[in-house]
Amino acid sequence: MLELDSKIKELILPYLKRADLELVEIRLWRGGNTYNLTILLDRPTGGITLDECASANQEIGAIIEDADIFAQRYILEVCSPGLDRPFTKEADFRRVLGKEVCVYLKEKVNCRLEFTGLVEDVKEGSVLLKIGEEVTTLLIGNIQKAKQVIK
Repeated sequence: MLELDSKIKELILPYLKRADLELVEIRLWRGGNTYNLTILLDRPTGGITLDECASANQEIGAIIEDADIFAQRYILEVCSPGLDRPFTKEADFRRVLGKEVCVYLKEKVNCRLEFTGLVEDVKEGSVLLKIGEEVTTLLIGNIQKAKQVIK
């Protein structure tokens, strides 16, 4: 599946660049004889409309069909990441400077896999989280999942 994810990403990135869209996440799973492909898109400045998602769905669908990468039936869904969008890169964390996030790690830091705090800074592949009076540095490469805390 990872190979298929990479192939899809490689195919759609030129279109996304032309359309000034940002790939947030590709979710691909198989249910019986059908592949389910969900692609989360956003604008670099944030905010994508329903019409833009529909247009991107048509364009991406055509790209995938032309490449003939699925041997079986597939369902494509292109949508906005929503308020609880996953964070995967530095730019995602910069967008929420000063806001509260919840971070789940791949490997423990200070004997913990989960942190919740304010994004104080982002630099050189790291996120600095302010938790109470303490600042903890987390490597972005060690982050399994992260999202903004919505209250």
